[in-house]
This record gives sequence, structure tokens and C-alpha cells, in this order.
Amino acid sequence: MNDENINYEERVTVFIDILGFKEMLAETIDNKGAPRQNKINALIDAINASTPGGMRNKAIIEVLYGCGLRVSELVNLKISEVYQDEGFIKVIGKGNAERLVPIGSSALKYMLIYLSEIRVHNKIAEGYQDYIFLNNAGKNLSRIYIFKT
Repeated sequence: MNDENINYEERVTVFIDILGFKEMLAETIDNKGAPRQNKINALIDAINASTPGGMRNKAIIEVLYGCGLRVSELVNLKISEVYQDEGFIKVIGKGNAERLVPIGSSALKYMLIYLSEIRVHNKIAEGYQDYIFLNNAGKNLSRIYIFKT
């Protein structure tokens, strides 16, 4: 385990302590439906990140997996809701419920690469400047687009 993982685990532990969910962690979680680590790694490794679309897609998969987001939450992520120094993102979930979600170092790394190297060169439609993931028209991605990709 490296320092980056320890730092991330410490942040998650503190976050859970603050919210008072420590008791819930003691419960056994049935993960039969959860994808295996090797399948996730194979999916991430299969993405050709040498193209702008590929880098965006790699960032999308990293953020979905690294933060445990729903696709509907991902497509509505905003730059102003990324707390990079704290290692969290604010997510608007079902029923407009807001929550803070820890973001792993790999997810943050690829999101920042996408924002600084790919997105800055793309068209951005009026009113969509704050959305992280954009389509070719410069608007936030749709859930349908993610599922098709």
C-alpha cells in the first residue's frame, strides 16, 4: 500500500466518522452483483486514451468507478463542485439530494487531465461552461450517450 492509498483511506475514514456511518460499515455487504476488480481494470485498460474522446471516456470510467456514481450523477457533475484539495466532489443524486463523495487519486488525475488537456480545446455551449463532461455540441453528456459508449 502506498502513501496515496493511505491518504485516501484516511480521508474516507474521517468522512465516514463525520457523517456517523461507522456502525453501518460493520455490516456485511453482499457484493455478488459488484464487478470484479480484474474486469474493471480490463475495461479501463481497453480504452484508447491517445485520442480526445478516448481520454474523456477514460476519465468518465475512472470517475464512475472511483466515486461509485450513477451515470445520471456523472453527467451533471460541475467543475465548481470538485473540491480537489479536500479530495471530494459534491454530487446531486436522486431527488436532488446533495452529498459529498470522496474522489480517488486515479479518478481525480484523469478528470484533471481531461479538463486541462482535452476539454479546453472543445466547443463549450453557452450555459454549459461549468459542466465537466461535454459532448461535441459543447453541452453536458446525456445518460443515453454514456450507455451507448
